[in-house]
Amino acid sequence: MNTDPGTREKLRIVMNTYKLLGLRETVREIILYLLGDRPEDDFDQRYNVGTIYQPKGTGREEETPAADRYAVEYVPTRECVMKYILNNACDMTLIRQSTFVDLGCGKGRTLIIAGQFPFKRVVGVELSSQLYQAAVDNLTRYRIEKHRMQCKDIGVICGNALEFDLPRTDLFVYMYRPFLGPVFQGVLDRLHQFHVTTGHQVLVAYACPVEESYLEGHGGFTKLREFQVISTDYSWSAWECRTPVSPMSRVSAIESPA
Repeated sequence: MNTDPGTREKLRIVMNTYKLLGLRETVREIILYLLGDRPEDDFDQRYNVGTIYQPKGTGREEETPAADRYAVEYVPTRECVMKYILNNACDMTLIRQSTFVDLGCGKGRTLIIAGQFPFKRVVGVELSSQLYQAAVDNLTRYRIEKHRMQCKDIGVICGNALEFDLPRTDLFVYMYRPFLGPVFQGVLDRLHQFHVTTGHQVLVAYACPVEESYLEGHGGFTKLREFQVISTDYSWSAWECRTPVSPMSRVSAIESPA
């Protein structure tokens, strides 16, 4: 992501915001950006759930000092942003053969949205027991309301993103800046190792990409695309795990006859 955009880049960012939100919301975003405020969100009212923003320090008190040090406050992804990512990060073929995994799923909003797409399975992972329980309650309410779901296998796990067992399928991994520094690095290492050992495709959609430099410097990921808008909260990039080519493989490829 460009942290110091020029005039032309700023225009592209505004146009991206227009593609995502439309004219009225883009104007509103510009005003909110200047005021440093957050937009209103009617997701909870429409789906009869409770996924509102929760400041850091509430819901994570029982976690370890290390987890708290590198954790980031819970902020729900806007529905229009999540749907735009799911519609544009990859084609529908990958979605149909993949498990959607939200690492740091908070109160489960993205699980509800992803369930409206034809994933094989949708699963959230949340370290905080309080936020985990909120996600469980929200999924229960969502099912009772009988909203449209294309994926019937939706669940949430209370656990550590560095330790839980990754589903043995292709993965669509979503992260909304859930953790920083060495924890983020450790998660990337796990995802890449999973790809190398299983051969399954791993796509990472990283929203509010404040730690994108870890992906850029990893060597095991290739950026497929990025989408920068006025608010960093709604900017995202898509990355694919790749298997590094060994020096011997390169030599063999060079020496092979045409």
